[in-house]
Parts: sequence; C-alpha cells; structure tokens
Amino acid sequence: MGAQYAGVLVSGKAARYVLADHDAAGDRIVVSACGTWDVPETGEQARNYAHFLTLVQAEVGRFKPAQAIMKDSAVSQSSSLAMLYSAEIRGVVKAAFGAAGIPCLCISGGTISRTFGERKVGEYVKDDSFWARKTVGAQVPKAFREVAMLILYAVRP
Repeated sequence: MGAQYAGVLVSGKAARYVLADHDAAGDRIVVSACGTWDVPETGEQARNYAHFLTLVQAEVGRFKPAQAIMKDSAVSQSSSLAMLYSAEIRGVVKAAFGAAGIPCLCISGGTISRTFGERKVGEYVKDDSFWARKTVGAQVPKAFREVAMLILYAVRP
C-alpha cells in the first residue's frame, strides 16, 4: 500500500470524509472509512465550532493520514448563509489537520473537471464502472464518491 489520504467535502454544517490508501501498484484507492462529521446544532455557535474542532482533531489523530485533500470553496455571484457556514466549517477542518501537522491541499471541483480526464466530476461520480476500476475492495458509497474523487485526483500519476 501507498500513503493514506483523507478526502473532505464540507456542505452546510457537516463534513463528509473518505479515508483511503493509494494502491501503489496503480492509480486505484483502497477505501478504509467513510463518514460524516456534524457541527452541533444547539447552543452558542463558537462553542459548537470548538466542539466540532475537538471531534475532527480526535478523528484526524486516530486516522493519521499523510495528507488531506479538501474540496475548496466555489466562487459564486451570490452568497448565501449556507455558503458562509460551509466556509467557516472548512476553516475549522483545515485547522484540525494543520494542528496535527498534516498538509491539506484545497482543490476546486472545476480544477478537477479540467485536469483529471475528459469528463466533469459529476459524470465520474455517476459512473459505476469507473468506480469499479478505480477502487480495490469495497466500493465507495455513491454519497461519498465526490469526496473519494479528491483522493483520486491527488494520487493520479
């Protein structure tokens, strides 16, 4: 096996993650965990973020990936409260990886679509045969494919 990676995608007040090893023999990944970290919804926001940071730090310490790859913010003509919350949560997740000394590459979906292959990220996410070729062992659940795509992008030759 190659190095272990953590892919992270933040949406609203939650972060989905995939933990995977790079199959050193090729351009495939071996997924070992998928899950979601949720920000608490009750109480004072700063305290909720502190609790969330502690949760993510504990998970990062348990997983100890060599690198994190996070989907970066998308540029939009109009911003919404949900987009602002997502940006705050991304910052908290970045801080958790940074505190553990783990580099965190932030990459946009558009960059992946332009540089990974011939298709857009959404098309790869829907393609079951692509995932059968790019993963070893258990298949990536569909809800986590976009997150796993971040890792595939990072380990491509």
